[in-house]
Order: sequence, then C-alpha cells, then structure tokens
Amino acid sequence: MEDERRTSGEIDPFELLGNEQRAAIVETLGDARVEAGVRPTVSFSELRARTDLDIPSSQFNYHLQRLLGTFVEKTPDGYRMRVEGRLVYQALRAGTFDRAGPTSTHDLHVDCYYCDGTLKATFEDAVATVACGDCEHLYEILGVPPAVLAADTDDAVERFVGHCLQKRFAFANGDCPTCSAAVGTELHRAPGLPFDDDETAVVRIYRLCENCGDQFYLSLGEALLYDPAVVSFCLERGLDVVTAPSWEIPFAATDRSVALPSEEPLRLSLTVELAGDELELVVDESLSVVERNRR
Repeated sequence: MEDERRTSGEIDPFELLGNEQRAAIVETLGDARVEAGVRPTVSFSELRARTDLDIPSSQFNYHLQRLLGTFVEKTPDGYRMRVEGRLVYQALRAGTFDRAGPTSTHDLHVDCYYCDGTLKATFEDAVATVACGDCEHLYEILGVPPAVLAADTDDAVERFVGHCLQKRFAFANGDCPTCSAAVGTELHRAPGLPFDDDETAVVRIYRLCENCGDQFYLSLGEALLYDPAVVSFCLERGLDVVTAPSWEIPFAATDRSVALPSEEPLRLSLTVELAGDELELVVDESLSVVERNRR
C-alpha cells in the first residue's frame, strides 16, 4: 500500500518533512552533495553516522524508507538525494523560510516620478520595498531570501536588484521563477489596482502560477520590457533594459506611456520615447504584440 501511494503521488511531502528525523536525513544528504560538489551516494551506515540521530537503526531505516521515491532514491551503492530533495534543501539553506533578517533603508539615488522626492529601498523581515521617501508611492514590493540581504550595504542593494531582474524576467516571459511551470495571465484594469495609488494607472498584468502559487504584478511596460524590438530600440539609444531595474525606466515604472486604443477588440499600446524617437507596441488581450511602429 505504501509503494502504491508513493507511485500515485498520494503521499503528502509536508507530512514527510514535518518529522524531525526525516528532515535531518534530507539535510545530511544535502550537506554531502555540497561537500562533494556532485550527487554523491551515501551508504546506510555512513548516512546514519553523519545524521547523528540518537535512535535505533530500525527506526532510522523506517524514516529513511519513508523518504524513498519523494526526496531520496536508493541505488545499489546506497542512498542519494532526488531533485525534489535538493530543492527543499536549497530553500532551507537559502533562508527562504527564515523571516528574521536585518532591517535597513538605502537611498537608490533615483528621482520619484510623482514628486520631488527620491526612491529608497527598505529591507525588513525578508520583504523588500522600493518607495518614494516623500510621497511614499510604492514602486516595488518583493519577498527575498534573507541571504540576499545579509551582505554589506552596497552589495545588498546590488543583490536585491539582481533578484528583481531574475524574477521579473521569468514572469514577463510567462514562466514561474520558482517551479518553471507556465503562468496564467489576467489583465486588471483601473481603478482599484492593487499596490497602486497612481491615478494615471491604466492596467496591471497579474501572473499566477497555479502549480506552486507564486504570483506577480507587472506594468505593461514591465511585461513588454524584454520584447526584442524594445531591447534593441533602447540599447541603440544608450539604455540597457535587461540590466536596469524597472524603477529607473520611466515607461516601466509608470503608465504614462500606456494607452487604450480599443475596447472591442481590446488593444493596449505602449510608447517608448528615447532620444527624440518613438517605438509603439500594440498588444491584444493575451499580451501578444500585434503591431510594432517606429516613428
């Protein structure tokens, strides 16, 4: 019955790792992989010795067998970590579930688009926000692993920017950055957009992964930031949108370049203006680009 449940996927992984002994086995196999730099196979006796649990051999074996087929696999030479176990181990080691962390505020030296203030990044309880220090307009709110923020001040901001770029790139391209599943797309129209007090806001793109639950809101400019025409148009005029954070890119940070040419059929347009030139992208309700116009 146990093997049938494991094959059919009925075993609850949360229940498996809710046990201290089984969590210790996964951690030990993960440590062995880090030390070896490969995917090592560990014998039963070595695994038991390294885990250092004060329990009988039979009880240790019971917990080990419970992990087989989910987080651990057995080979003729011993036991090794499955990919699922590695992902859990990495999440734990990265501090994903550790909400404690340093609280700090950093000046980003970027002018606010809505007042005379400047933008500041605040890190608190593993949540990062980018907002104006004066009018408090919110530009970014994102959960980040504490390890990203555990560096020196300047390095912490740089790591945060890199984390934002990776996450936004994945969601903009329709992929979940957490589990790599395809994400769904919903267009949320003004008024009443979440996390936004901008009266000029037009639309937000809500992307949800139904597989793992990760989710993200994008402006239209952010959703189209990596379109080849946008990348090349901006790069030719001195702006690298691939490496710049969205709050430094006017057409991504605000909806002032967004228009609604048509309701039926729905059409949204984004106009990128740089160096006296314009690039207009028109998209349909699925965010597929139906027009690219240079002026």
